[in-house]
Amino acid sequence: MRALVIGADGFAGRWLVSHLRDSGDDVHLAVGPRFADPPDGSPPPTKIDVRDADAMVKLLDDARPEAVYLLAGVSGRETREEVDAAIGVSVIGSMNTLLASSRLPVPPRLLFVSTGYVYRAQPEPITEDGELAPASVYAAAKLAAERALTTLGPAIGVEVVIARAFNHIGPGQRDSFLVPTIARQVAEAARAGRERADIHVRDATVVRDFSDVRDVVRAYRLLVEHGDAGRPYNVASGHGVSVPEIAEGLAHAAGISVGVASDAQPAGEAEVLIGDASRLRGLGWVPSHELVETLRDILAQ
Repeated sequence: MRALVIGADGFAGRWLVSHLRDSGDDVHLAVGPRFADPPDGSPPPTKIDVRDADAMVKLLDDARPEAVYLLAGVSGRETREEVDAAIGVSVIGSMNTLLASSRLPVPPRLLFVSTGYVYRAQPEPITEDGELAPASVYAAAKLAAERALTTLGPAIGVEVVIARAFNHIGPGQRDSFLVPTIARQVAEAARAGRERADIHVRDATVVRDFSDVRDVVRAYRLLVEHGDAGRPYNVASGHGVSVPEIAEGLAHAAGISVGVASDAQPAGEAEVLIGDASRLRGLGWVPSHELVETLRDILAQ
């Protein structure tokens, strides 16, 4: 299968490219404009700003993919520029990808990678029919893109499948994310010969659904092949894990103990966000990595 991965320089994007190639696909890579060319002299991927409509038309025309994996996204948190970028990349970029796809003689299937954060947190695992209440600009922009893609896709002849990915972790994730940050502190304590790592996090009160990125990207390819156009699919483990449990798992793998301090103080019930992936499992997806294995691999990198 000829595949185009937009956002191939991201954490999940890099693992997806590897999985597609291992599966025998012919993969074209598109990365953000700030991506640094490979130092080994290998051919650089296509640098693209998904907000540039003309550039997206050329990208799709050059690649002529049978499948497009749209992973591009920006977390807008504080500044006006970050908010604008989050909306522009998710919404405008998705529309540019859709329209460019529709111009091809045979439009590709388009997998849009959204997020489990489009849902309102609740104690029980959330199905795709769960209440939608995005609590961040990033999640709101992803939901807006979902709706635009699934509304306009059928009208212009492009099949769109939505993957709502919950938290995914694994080797190679940037240190700015929660789990690799904890792993780095645990590893430093172990290397220094300390018997205990004292970890500080912003909020240890939440419970989240963590999947191994290697299982997540297998789900993406499966959805391109067998997912129903217009339907969202949760990509999730179905299990809730607290931040202290993550820290304890990493510390156990390192052979030390751990303590977790948090800025947020417990206030009643913990905020819980867990995905029910029964719809995806109905297509044959079965995760192959247990959390303990994933944490061990993160610590060993």
